[in-house]
Amino acid sequence: MNNVLGIIGAGVLGQHIAHYAILSKEFARIVFFDDTFEKGAITNHGIVVGSLNDVRQQIESNLIQNLVIGIGYNHLERRESIFNEYQSLINFPNLIHNTCYIDCTVLLGHGNIFLPGCIIDMGSVVGNNNFFNPGVILAHDNSLGNHNFFAPGVRFSGFVKTGSKCFLGTGTVAVDNIEITDDVKTGAGSLINKNLNVAGLYYGVPAKIFSGHNDVK
Repeated sequence: MNNVLGIIGAGVLGQHIAHYAILSKEFARIVFFDDTFEKGAITNHGIVVGSLNDVRQQIESNLIQNLVIGIGYNHLERRESIFNEYQSLINFPNLIHNTCYIDCTVLLGHGNIFLPGCIIDMGSVVGNNNFFNPGVILAHDNSLGNHNFFAPGVRFSGFVKTGSKCFLGTGTVAVDNIEITDDVKTGAGSLINKNLNVAGLYYGVPAKIFSGHNDVK
């Protein structure tokens, strides 16, 4: 069966992604890979065909032709390592809900997921394996790295640049011309009004660093 989508992670996020993938009618079948489910387990949106150790064999046997990552923001380094391991072996499609607006000038990488109501304005660049929850709005000329996770309602003004493996909490706002380094997390409702040059957790209005570690949700 051609055009099968494999989702790494059969938990809540993987099921969320599968829900919209099914609605898109782009894929003939959806299957899951998960280390915490038994092989053959039936989920709400498809069967678990194996653990993460089975992904390569499924790719090499042409049993899956597409792959996305349904692992959440607490495991950004894991998301990165999985993408890097398989990106040369299989297609990582961009999944874009039909209520999103992605301007024709936007440059998209691979494996990005846009849930309902996202807007990515003209001149922006989106790297690989980024996840956008509902209602994320990025104004013109933003530049995003890889493996970032945007919670619902994040708002960026123009010319904002992020590194990789960042988690932007619900309702985070960044003003114009801001740079955000790798491995930054923000708490819900944070206002970023200056460059964030040090990895860590930020929150507040304006956002201030709380910790140099990324171990806080």
